[in-house]
Amino acid sequence: MPLAHESTMPSSSREPPKKRPPQQLLDGGRSCSRTAAIPSWKFCKGFQPLIPCELCDERLEPGSYSAHVTKHGQLYPREAEAPLSLLPCEVCADLFLPSEYEGHLQKHVAASQIHELRTQQTPVARAACWIQQVRSGAEEKGVQQACVANFDLAVSFADRAIRQTSFLSPELAMPKVVHHWTPTKNFESIVNSNLRVPDRKKVFHQTDEGCYGSGIYTSPDFHFGTSYARNNGGCFMCLGLPGRQWPARKSKDYGVPRRRNYDTHISPNKKEWVFFASDQLLPCFWVELQDTKTQSVALELVEALAASIRKDLRLELIQSDGTKAPEASARNKKTRGTKHR
Repeated sequence: MPLAHESTMPSSSREPPKKRPPQQLLDGGRSCSRTAAIPSWKFCKGFQPLIPCELCDERLEPGSYSAHVTKHGQLYPREAEAPLSLLPCEVCADLFLPSEYEGHLQKHVAASQIHELRTQQTPVARAACWIQQVRSGAEEKGVQQACVANFDLAVSFADRAIRQTSFLSPELAMPKVVHHWTPTKNFESIVNSNLRVPDRKKVFHQTDEGCYGSGIYTSPDFHFGTSYARNNGGCFMCLGLPGRQWPARKSKDYGVPRRRNYDTHISPNKKEWVFFASDQLLPCFWVELQDTKTQSVALELVEALAASIRKDLRLELIQSDGTKAPEASARNKKTRGTKHR
């Protein structure tokens, strides 16, 4: 592959990127289509084309091109007014202004890295993919300021999620969307250290010792528990791994630890889910009660992440409501019929 373009594109005014017909390029001696599989991130990272200046023909790196053209404008204002050529991306064939080219290439690098990480089964690789998905989605949807996804917390969450698939059924191993309302003063601690089980030394329950167990209280209902924010807080929208849920009763489970052979507790009205380990939860977004726009977008992104996790953990045949998808049921019936014969 050439390290510099030997010819420039025709001059053009600033306009949106245009598509070019798919062409062939050489990658290590192999011919491949630009619209085929995602290239290696090492290939993208190693490809740094030199851009020819249209005013003096000097070949420059993308990062220094804008400063170079600015200098021309200071010395020769009339020459600098000439329109810039659009450069073709050697990966996807789109056309970009020189000042936009480097940023575009970095997106290819990130996409290629995620593509390669998806083939790995380690908690670190899974966490990297999941966090990237949430953050890029938040940026694209314009709610980046509400995203609180933490990579270190995601690694712990991924480790537990992977382990659970070895001893829980798909229905029980799948992640669920839960919400935790809290005052603003707890925001930084939760973002950095996750939600934590009260130890009565540094972490306390806000009102009592826990009606359905001494743990982290969440709810699948966004509007349940708003009073815990004390009029100056908000809600952490999280993914949780509830696993096996114990049907708790206040008379028997007030202030008690997790029931043996169960992963979480659930209240009689099913509105309160009690977790007993931080790695069962992954905070994704911080949402305020009145910000309905962020609520809907954040929920969409978290549900999309849950779907990706189900796919990565091979739980994709389980629907979001916990029931088996039609194709899974049909397959199971066929299997049972074969066994009986």
